[in-house]
Amino acid sequence: MAWAQARERQREVVSSVGLWSLKPFAMSVEYVVFRFNKAQEDPFAYKLLRIRRSQCQIFTMTYLVDLEMGRTVCKKEDEDLDNCPLQRDVGHRKVRCTYIVKTIEWLTQFSIVNSTCAETSVGRAWAAS
Repeated sequence: MAWAQARERQREVVSSVGLWSLKPFAMSVEYVVFRFNKAQEDPFAYKLLRIRRSQCQIFTMTYLVDLEMGRTVCKKEDEDLDNCPLQRDVGHRKVRCTYIVKTIEWLTQFSIVNSTCAETSVGRAWAAS
């Protein structure tokens, strides 16, 4: 069941972003998750849980990405955050962030134009940088 849902969500992302721009889109998502973790004082890393919505402005390669991230048991310095389990105790957190990111794929350059994040468990909001 989960695999079928993941495939359906992948089709939705491809249709909203466009197949030709899937690689720079994925790179942009990795970049904003990296920047989110770097900006937080929290020693624990957050990882991508799901992409809620995405849009692409084709000529400028500017993406709007609405995503959900969860706090892991791993520290920010750890290598394999994708396989790191989420925290399950009282202090576990999830955040929902919306980013507008400009991408120049061939130069591997990213620029966050705007961002907002809110903790979905408690409702606390902060700047994402």
